[in-house]
Amino acid sequence: MGYLLSALLTSTLFVLSMSVQLSTFTGFETVPNIYTVFVGPPSTGKSQAIKEAVSGPLNRLIEDKDLVSFVIETATPYGLFKKLSEDNKGFLLSPEVYDVLFKLLQKDDDSNGYAALMCELFSGEGASYTMATRSRRKISPNTPFSILGSTQLQPLARLLVTMDQGQGLIDRFIFIVPTCFRPTPEERERASSYVREQNVTTFDDFFSAVHDLHFVSKNYAFDEDASEYLKEQEDAFITLLNDALPSGAVPPKCKKIDIAQRLALAIHVCENILSQILQGINPTAPPDKINKDTLCKSFKFLDYCEMQKEILLEFVDMVTNSVMEEERRQPNVCDIKTAICLFSGPVVNARCFRQSAPRFLRSVTKEEFISACKQMEDWGQFVQVKIARNKPMMIFVKRNPREVDWSTDKIVSEQDYSAKFTLPVSKTIPDAVKSDLVAKRYIDACYLQTE
Repeated sequence: MGYLLSALLTSTLFVLSMSVQLSTFTGFETVPNIYTVFVGPPSTGKSQAIKEAVSGPLNRLIEDKDLVSFVIETATPYGLFKKLSEDNKGFLLSPEVYDVLFKLLQKDDDSNGYAALMCELFSGEGASYTMATRSRRKISPNTPFSILGSTQLQPLARLLVTMDQGQGLIDRFIFIVPTCFRPTPEERERASSYVREQNVTTFDDFFSAVHDLHFVSKNYAFDEDASEYLKEQEDAFITLLNDALPSGAVPPKCKKIDIAQRLALAIHVCENILSQILQGINPTAPPDKINKDTLCKSFKFLDYCEMQKEILLEFVDMVTNSVMEEERRQPNVCDIKTAICLFSGPVVNARCFRQSAPRFLRSVTKEEFISACKQMEDWGQFVQVKIARNKPMMIFVKRNPREVDWSTDKIVSEQDYSAKFTLPVSKTIPDAVKSDLVAKRYIDACYLQTE
């Protein structure tokens, strides 16, 4: 029932969207487009739910009513745009929707993906796109376009990462992971017997009734109680949003109320028409007003789906973060000063610093090293040592720990500094330089031993 319910609600909304406008509580009219993906393991009936409840009945509806085919099972980005621009409607329907969506969202040489276009179609906005070596395609405003598909958990994880790039597309999708077990032969036979006892065994009559009762353009709206409830939900959302923005917190999802209104329309129509068909009554058009009880059912269903989406996103984040390398931060002056203080021995120059400093500091340039040393008067002095037939070498001579004023806060502790100071001078510093340092009494001879 989990797969069947989401498939039925989505396909009902698409059939309605071809002739119905939904008046939101704010007074705007919108086309009720919706994007739904249900998720489950293999052999649990995902494909059968789409076949029996959607693709089969809709294809027969197209044939019986002599309609232009609106079902899109697979398409390239250009093929999808061409279909929507020429036919002004399209229902992307796929038992394995991952392949189709990933192709649309994948960046290539000609585009940065088409997430923005899918966001525009969801909201009923017009769009215009030009692809390489192709003519310009225009999609009219309020074009009926919905997505229904299924996939498994592993492809879903990759799809969520691809969608969650900041465009807001992921907030426009309903992801539902119903608890659906594979039925035993006995359970399957019992269910088949129950269906055969009903007045209807397929959804053909239902979709035919939905189409015929809405053949002429119609407008649905919310009654007074439902509108008041939507205003309360909007007020609560705005309060959360305004509280989050000043503090830099992640704002709440912004499409929940839009999706809830569209789902309420689907529930409203399904309940009215299906109840009459099951009673053997020739169905009549549902009331123009959607009541609060129906709207609350929509929010309850959507809350369940949103909770599952958040769990999936947290799981994907946990998996990806565990395998990603930590971001390497750029070293600053304080990092360089600290490393100089904790460098082995009483002296250090730029060459030995780049060779033996902590790994993230080995990209420090000679100029950055010299600049940091010149700011360390409390820790030592920067001296120039001349060597025969060579350019003068700049050496930072660290102050003896006994001469450092430890009464104030320091970037390193006295214990750590003293331990490093007493170590031998780096072997990368030439012997002639070491001898000159001793002769000029910058360091003691005891530090001349090599590491």
